[in-house]
Amino acid sequence: MVIINRLKKAIATLMALTISAASIGAISADAYGITYSKNSAFEYEMSARILSDTQIELMVNVTNNPGFHELGFTIYYEGCKTPKCVAAYDFESGFSLVNAFAVNTELQNCSYNLTMLDGSENDQDYTGSFYLRYVFNVDNAYEDICEFNTCVSAYGSYNENIQFSIRGEDFFDYAEEKPAITAPNDISYIIGDMDNNGIIDISDASAVGRLVGFTKNKQGISIEDLNTIIARGSFDPYNPNHFDCRAEFPNMVCAEVADATGEGQITLEDSKEVLTCYSDNMASTPYKGLVGKVDIKKIIVLA
Repeated sequence: MVIINRLKKAIATLMALTISAASIGAISADAYGITYSKNSAFEYEMSARILSDTQIELMVNVTNNPGFHELGFTIYYEGCKTPKCVAAYDFESGFSLVNAFAVNTELQNCSYNLTMLDGSENDQDYTGSFYLRYVFNVDNAYEDICEFNTCVSAYGSYNENIQFSIRGEDFFDYAEEKPAITAPNDISYIIGDMDNNGIIDISDASAVGRLVGFTKNKQGISIEDLNTIIARGSFDPYNPNHFDCRAEFPNMVCAEVADATGEGQITLEDSKEVLTCYSDNMASTPYKGLVGKVDIKKIIVLA
């Protein structure tokens, strides 16, 4: 299983960012803005994770949307192969989306351009959530290093009175951001240690139970789905019961921490197992389960 650490923008020296298990749960990201329009409040972040041995997912997530009716992204990539792209937004907003995705394999770039239509004769901007999901093919997702350059190459906003469109290749003449590079890395974590303080106690058992309470019908969630929510934060269109995972569990390293029974699904049984470990320790009774054991997880870091 793989998780994502949000993008850490390299300002001075571009380097692989090593994250320790003690800090990974609270990592935050600097947001990218629009290079061609410094006055715009529009911001986005990037993240990446391993989907399989040969696939890496790159997410471009709009984190501050003052309102747009036109939007275009251009991404240049190295170290990976032709991507696929999927866009998603708040479909309850009343807007419809007209989009176009193009890939130039010779120049190793892909562009995504869209227009948001509000279904009325009034000029309206879309102000809801929005993200782009790219899936790149690689030879070995656990070893290959991928490099991404991205820019907003088109933007139209009635709210901000901004309208422009540029060629993606012109971006590099003005860009201030350094490339984002994926760096495969290992982290260690303690099973059951939800707050990542090195101690298994009642609060950890309670945290697992509270997490289950956020899931659909309180029936639990798979490790894969929870890692997706951890990676994408509060906006997860694939889960109708999405919640602000970073706010609720800021120090949880990865979903595997909550899987106390090792069955791949997080349920109330995992909360009970953490509590059993705590009770046995308090009673000086040997505990024979998984809780408290240290494990290693492969991740991708964007630097």
